Amino acid sequence: MGTIRDVSQSKEAEQAVLVASRMEATATLARGIAHEFNNLMVGVLGNAQLLELRSSLDNNGLRMLRAIGASAQQASELAQKMLAFARGGKYETRIVDMNEVVRTTLQLEKLSFPPRITTETDLSPDLWPITADPVQMSQIVMSLSLNAAEAIKETGKILVATRNIDVDADSTRGRKGLAEGPHICLTVRDDGEGMDPGTQARIFEPFFSTKFPGRGLGLAAAYGIVKNHGGHISVSSEPGVGTVMEVYLPAAAK
Repeated sequence: MGTIRDVSQSKEAEQAVLVASRMEATATLARGIAHEFNNLMVGVLGNAQLLELRSSLDNNGLRMLRAIGASAQQASELAQKMLAFARGGKYETRIVDMNEVVRTTLQLEKLSFPPRITTETDLSPDLWPITADPVQMSQIVMSLSLNAAEAIKETGKILVATRNIDVDADSTRGRKGLAEGPHICLTVRDDGEGMDPGTQARIFEPFFSTKFPGRGLGLAAAYGIVKNHGGHISVSSEPGVGTVMEVYLPAAAK
């Protein structure tokens, strides 16, 4: 005699808990580092500005001093991205039309995409509004679309879509943080290189990047923002096929 038991669901649940625990630990570490880092950069930037006002340096010296200030400013912005990952960057919320956020953000980003990459949209005309920080929603669209652009080596296409979805109990299984009820879904799809399972498991970790050393805060920040807005973000990818990122955000109360 023998018995066979399907443990697929328990394995998926176990993996989801492990990933969530690792992300929470990473967020705690990122929060502490970001606060200390930002405090240090405030001192550097402030003193550089005071020196510029008081010094009698020549043009070359002033240029070097301003370079120090610019680097300190960039470092401070980097710290803010780490905080966005750690606490979600939920600052000022209001009723937001995600379709308008997508249009505005892509209009600006198209200028930075190489001509070989085309962008298309498929936006639901009756999309439900959400309660969110519009600046942080733009950050999500920007991070996901830039990541998609970097995944395309030659010619390719990025599709950004929105739709309404009623999340049921079955849909929440294996998706920690996703609650039942009306949501909107933002999808960013590309036909780039795609990712193997190992890369997918780490894609939202700060500073993890397969492209450029020292990069990788964009998706981490997006992850933190989505989580703090009560949503869920997932990735589906296959090497040589492309990647699909899906962001679920609760619809505003009707």
